[in-house]
Amino acid sequence: MRPTLDEILSASLEALGYDRQYWKSVKNRRLPDAVKIKQFVTYLGHEIEGYPMTRIGAFLGLSHATISSHYHNAKFFLQHEQDYREAMDNALEIIDRLKGVQKHVTIRGWVARDKDGSVFFYEEKPHRSENGRWLTYGHHAYGYVTDEMFPHITWESEPQEAEITIKLVTANLK
Repeated sequence: MRPTLDEILSASLEALGYDRQYWKSVKNRRLPDAVKIKQFVTYLGHEIEGYPMTRIGAFLGLSHATISSHYHNAKFFLQHEQDYREAMDNALEIIDRLKGVQKHVTIRGWVARDKDGSVFFYEEKPHRSENGRWLTYGHHAYGYVTDEMFPHITWESEPQEAEITIKLVTANLK
């Protein structure tokens, strides 16, 4: 479930080191801090969470042209300012925690090589079939693994218990 725009605002404020009281005092002004907060909310809301710019504009009380400008400026600063990019990464991590995003998952299973040399990762320990393939009872293969991986595993060897860890990388903001 995606975060609300208010949660995106909270994450932006936290990442930039501001509180709600400060936001209330600057949100209707054109101070650099206020503009940066609006850029963060616009970029995170539109680019990362998929909110339409018109909805973000209504939330922040800004015109579509102003929201569009904030979005493009945020993209520019992300490419050219390390501090800006680090603060945005922090905001993304805060949003990920709000969403309960799991950053990595480890899958336990079995690796086996078919007679033709193809390597697969299985949910349950597979058993040899007569047609040169490995079969499982009611379970499926998670997927194909590059043939060059695990060169010591052959058709003749027994399946090997294995773990695969998949790690999500926070949005590439460079």
